[in-house]
Amino acid sequence: MAGPLALPPLGSLAELPGFLGQVSAHGAWTPVPGRAWTSAATASAPVRSLAALLASRGERVHALDGAEGPIAAASDADAISRRIGDRARGLHPSSPSRILDGLVAAARELAANVTDHARAGATGFASLTRDSSDLLLLVSDCGIGIERSVRANPDFAGRVTDTAGAVALALQRAITPEPLPSSSATGLPFVSEFCRSAGGEFAIVTGGISWRRRVAAGGAFPIFVESVDPWQGTIVALRIPAP
Repeated sequence: MAGPLALPPLGSLAELPGFLGQVSAHGAWTPVPGRAWTSAATASAPVRSLAALLASRGERVHALDGAEGPIAAASDADAISRRIGDRARGLHPSSPSRILDGLVAAARELAANVTDHARAGATGFASLTRDSSDLLLLVSDCGIGIERSVRANPDFAGRVTDTAGAVALALQRAITPEPLPSSSATGLPFVSEFCRSAGGEFAIVTGGISWRRRVAAGGAFPIFVESVDPWQGTIVALRIPAP
């Protein structure tokens, strides 16, 4: 397929698997040297990550707008999170400081995860958009995925049975190649707790699953897991109400 590929902007987190399915349905995973591949100007972080992967395989990829990156080195996490904070203040200047500060911290943690675990080179990207009164943060990569990252942690040796189980373990505590003190509370656990405390929605797409949590009536934070088209790497998305 030659020429531009136009994709719609991402809506609710529930639409994320379908959005990625549209990407994969166009044969974007097939490395064909010389193919011109691009997206709409509203492309979010997952499309940027996919484009970077295609470029690394020798494909001709047009410049894309709408995302911050690449996330390739540890120092990028602070820079990316600052730009996300500036964008959040611009998109929703009346947001409480706890929301803005939480988004900055979440972006920093997720960007650090890309460089610590994804082994993805320059395929990490972050995006922040506004949908009505909500702010939607996405950080994505085309790295090794959560399951392989969790399996590399000796604390979880023999405990990982599938991708969904690996995500559940990753959300219990920070994942690193080395054991961590039990008091560690960074990375995905921090991001999930921020989303819960803000009354928002949290989603992870990795391997062949979509793992979502959404604050419900009474403060419950139920889990929804479904099979989706496989995504090479990890996408983490937060939808945060910004009153």
